[in-house]
Amino acid sequence: MVLGGAEGYVRPPDLAGIVEHYALNATVGAEANVWLRIAGSGADWLFHRRVAPAAVVAADLMERAEARDQAAGMKLAADL
Repeated sequence: MVLGGAEGYVRPPDLAGIVEHYALNATVGAEANVWLRIAGSGADWLFHRRVAPAAVVAADLMERAEARDQAAGMKLAADL
């Protein structure tokens, strides 16, 4: 169980196994507490680390639709 929420990146071929292993249900909106971002091709280097590099997280946040996420991404990028 996740308290407060968690986000992570996943390779496309690994998604089904992760969903099954952790018994995740597809939920959209405020009720979701786990968000999995599907990493595109060429992002295998991202999975050589336990935590995504700050620059990757900043760029991801700045591309989102929510103003709060964008602001957090800009702040993180400015701190790099």
